[in-house]
Amino acid sequence: MANPEHLAIVQQGGRALWQWRKLNRGVFMDLSDADLRETPVGESVLPATWLDGADLTGANLSGMYITSLVARNASLRGANLQAAVLWFSDMSGADLTDANLQQCYMHAVDLRSAKLIHSDLMTAALNDANVAGADFTGSLWGSTMTGRVDLSNALGLGEVEHRGSSYISTETMVWGGGIPPLAFFRRSGVPQAFLDQLPSLRQRQAYQSCMISYTETDNEFSQKLYDDLRAAGIDCWRWRERATWGEPVRDETAKAVEKYDRLVVVLSKDALKSAPVLEEIERALKKEERQLREGLTRSVLFPVRIDDAVFEWADPRRLSLTEKVMGDFSLWHDRLKFDESFARLLAGLRKNVVVLGT
Repeated sequence: MANPEHLAIVQQGGRALWQWRKLNRGVFMDLSDADLRETPVGESVLPATWLDGADLTGANLSGMYITSLVARNASLRGANLQAAVLWFSDMSGADLTDANLQQCYMHAVDLRSAKLIHSDLMTAALNDANVAGADFTGSLWGSTMTGRVDLSNALGLGEVEHRGSSYISTETMVWGGGIPPLAFFRRSGVPQAFLDQLPSLRQRQAYQSCMISYTETDNEFSQKLYDDLRAAGIDCWRWRERATWGEPVRDETAKAVEKYDRLVVVLSKDALKSAPVLEEIERALKKEERQLREGLTRSVLFPVRIDDAVFEWADPRRLSLTEKVMGDFSLWHDRLKFDESFARLLAGLRKNVVVLGT
């Protein structure tokens, strides 16, 4: 339920809301399950606000710049998000039926199980979005852009109405463990000659994505590992190369832990003293626990060591690391030894995928 005080402030609007934000920096406003259909919703309302289950039916959000929106299971039926910019927002389970998303730019938006039925996605952009279970039945596509989006588990793509060609990135076509929606790609304007090569391209992407967690004193090894993983065709994240400029490092790493399949943590005597590395380990373990509750048995934490410090670490978390088959890169300065260890790392990141689709 919405916080009555927060709801009253939003309904006052303007100066009252601005004053509250000024006095409560960093505090999330709780508007969960609130009926906001008659409330003007401006850019000052949306950031740092919980809108889980809120009713924003028909809301006019056109042209707004929105970051870190939390609107899980919210109703945005018929909402106008034309030319809006959404960054790092959670709209999983949201109802966007009949929403106007023309020219809407969505980056790292969680749309799992969202309803985009009959939504207008003409000239919209979806980059690094999670659309597993999202329903696109009857949605309009044309000059729509998708970058690094796994469409293999999206719903209703066969019932999309194409009003012209769309831009489907190579990453979008080769990513994913499900059956690739070849008919959708074809109707989006992807040449058949490219689709004929898709099975072999997907085979090269038969690895889990990963984030590398490390401390700066181990940067040389981490950089080498990152470069070789990228060269092997694995989608790999390291904060130096992939973090968004201007964003807090801690926020960027937290999002990466959630987004990527595995957390490859580089263990050393210095890493085990690093608060950021230990925090990322904790996040990975919590993600494993959550996935287990959801009936998934996928492992997230992938420890690799470059010395023996972990075995002498007097910390309760040691068991969480040593109970896993740990990668051994202790002789990584020896190229041959590194290559042997790297081959075993690749084997651990490999996953079984469905290559062919119809």
